[in-house]
Amino acid sequence: MKGLSSNKHYLIIPRLGDPLYEPGRARLIWAANTADATHRLGFPSALCGALQRSFNPLQLKRDPVWTRPPERFRQFYDVTEAFRIFSPRLFLHGPRALDAVNPISRYGARKQLIRQLLSVAGCLHTRDWTLVELAVSQGIPTIFEDHAESFHVKVSRYPQAITRSPYFLLAVAISDEARERMCERGMPLEKVMLLPSGLNRKSFERNPQAAELVRARYIQNGYRRLLVYSGGLYRFRGVDMLLEAAQSMPDTYFMVCGGRERQVKSYQRKQQMAGLKNIEFAGYLEHSELTCRLQAADLLLLPYADPDVAQITSPLKFFEYLAAGIPVVSARMPMLSSFFNRDDLAVEWTDIGDTEGLVSGLKSALERFPRRLEGYEQNRLAARRYTWDERQRRLFERLESTPAWPPVFTNGQGVVASERRKRAKQEGESELCFVISEYNRGWVLETICKRVESHYPGSTCWAWTRKNRSFTGDMPDSKRYWFSHFQLLLTCLKQFPWMKERELYVWYTHPSKEEIPLCDLVDALNLCHRVIFTCSLHRDEMLRYGVRPEVAKVVLGGAEPDRFRGHVRGGGKVGFCSAYYPRKSPEIILELVRRMPHREFLLIGPQADGMRTKERMWTNYPRFAELCGMPNLQYVEAAYSDYPKYYAQMDVFVMPSRLEGGPIPLLEAMMCNAVPVSSRTGFAPDLIEDEKNGFLFNVEEPVEAIVERVDKAFELDADIRSSVLPYSWKGFTERIVAMQNE
Repeated sequence: MKGLSSNKHYLIIPRLGDPLYEPGRARLIWAANTADATHRLGFPSALCGALQRSFNPLQLKRDPVWTRPPERFRQFYDVTEAFRIFSPRLFLHGPRALDAVNPISRYGARKQLIRQLLSVAGCLHTRDWTLVELAVSQGIPTIFEDHAESFHVKVSRYPQAITRSPYFLLAVAISDEARERMCERGMPLEKVMLLPSGLNRKSFERNPQAAELVRARYIQNGYRRLLVYSGGLYRFRGVDMLLEAAQSMPDTYFMVCGGRERQVKSYQRKQQMAGLKNIEFAGYLEHSELTCRLQAADLLLLPYADPDVAQITSPLKFFEYLAAGIPVVSARMPMLSSFFNRDDLAVEWTDIGDTEGLVSGLKSALERFPRRLEGYEQNRLAARRYTWDERQRRLFERLESTPAWPPVFTNGQGVVASERRKRAKQEGESELCFVISEYNRGWVLETICKRVESHYPGSTCWAWTRKNRSFTGDMPDSKRYWFSHFQLLLTCLKQFPWMKERELYVWYTHPSKEEIPLCDLVDALNLCHRVIFTCSLHRDEMLRYGVRPEVAKVVLGGAEPDRFRGHVRGGGKVGFCSAYYPRKSPEIILELVRRMPHREFLLIGPQADGMRTKERMWTNYPRFAELCGMPNLQYVEAAYSDYPKYYAQMDVFVMPSRLEGGPIPLLEAMMCNAVPVSSRTGFAPDLIEDEKNGFLFNVEEPVEAIVERVDKAFELDADIRSSVLPYSWKGFTERIVAMQNE
């Protein structure tokens, strides 16, 4: 697509004249991933780079080229195609293009550059100070990054007319040394932010089968272990130290990934001169291929030879190594000082420039951290907060207090977001829209939405879909959206990008069996105003995976105290209440009924008329006839309105599920004063204090242990109802509504 776009974008330019991609160029990796992360955070982003190398001064007046990232580009950096590529003709050779023409044409080229930037940039994010001065002088909000590159050192003094301008939003320093140098050259300290580089979110995706295939190619011919280095081939990074280490460890294979072709050939000659056969210089690898190499290793190596350079280094590779889940042997670089005392991580530390210490550290790490097929999860969890998405989110949070932020952006349809909200309000948008699947009609998720709606003070509407992975109905305009399942959130964000402008609430019950990339789920949840977890167990799990604590809230479900009234226990039954799922442990239910002939049992299942999907009926249980044939079991298919009368027949309520978010029937039964006997899943540990107002068990325990707890439950003399009275649907909705004002 050619021609200027009327939309304003968050425009990323690494340096004037940079191509779109080039092996071993760190700032191009930064640019591609920043554009990708910015788009996922809800801003229309564009990456500026050269599509070709030819340049003709006569082309300066031609319009720039707009396109989507080509397939080759996406594979190169392992990013999506969501953002756009913007290629002005002037950017083909950068500053040299201006030198190639006469002064009059040079003046015209500068005007063309200004015109093109003004036409597309709602905000400029660059590592080129020349562009910063140009953009700020034209009133374009601008962010500058200093990564201690050679062309950054050439800036002797930052002019106050630029740094004090409200359009100069922020200066990002990659290290403490870079920050100090910027301040010495006139950068206001209050405008400097320290941010380490990020890592690609796909670095967390494990592929053990592919890793083992890679490993099998190298663990042979007497080699027992595989050690991998990834990064630039520079002497100051300790690559020569790896050659010496390979000499000292002949039974270990060293793989060195990265570098430009000239550098690779130079080190291959050094390898041949040293007569080393246990080290390979593999050159630059695309991200997906490199990830397999990293996961195939016994250890990942991050040596360093020059202490002066280490002072200004933000070692992105350290975080990539952690994300791979493989033990790391790293030099003690200043930017990693916060990790030095982390005994929970699989990391061995060595001194900068100490080859003997490196060899000793390698041998020690191989003994301390044996290879695990599943990797070291503690390393992966520690790396979660260092993704490009998290980096960009932190930057945007810092910008919230900046007067010129946010700039006016437009969405993909060319409608200014604020104008769209204004028009929607005039047309009478609802205040809360419930997004739910037809699959959940007549069951718990619909019931919860109805309960919230009944207590919600504003106007509401509903959006139904027949599929979870593609929305099949109309999406009403609303100020807020309540997603009954996180899969619907991912679907809607992809299908309706404008929804990122609204307040999003997600009811997170429990992890799904569907294969959803964890990184995509975490990214989507972090876009929400609130993620409402049904229990502490699942909240804590997602926090470890990178969900922001400020959006993650636990609000236990509710029940109606006036409907589910307490009863006096004595001579009652053992009850169950659920639809049929394998995760509900039907085999345990069957065994309990079989092993306790002295007890009467009651199983409440859903009523067929109210269920859209009949797969959840208990008649689909392969051993249903055997279960119902038990003389001490009564099975009923009940409407939800009849549940209270059946709970009133129970003295004990058993919930043996392997995985739950709630379940709500557990809370309802407890409100009816039944003693709960539950597996340690869902909100059972939040509600039940073991042996005081119920009993907890691990689902892996033998059935005999559960039988013992059920019998003890009949002997428990406790007021169960009073322990759960605070958990009403009215209180639930009040907590949800209160979140909108937080």
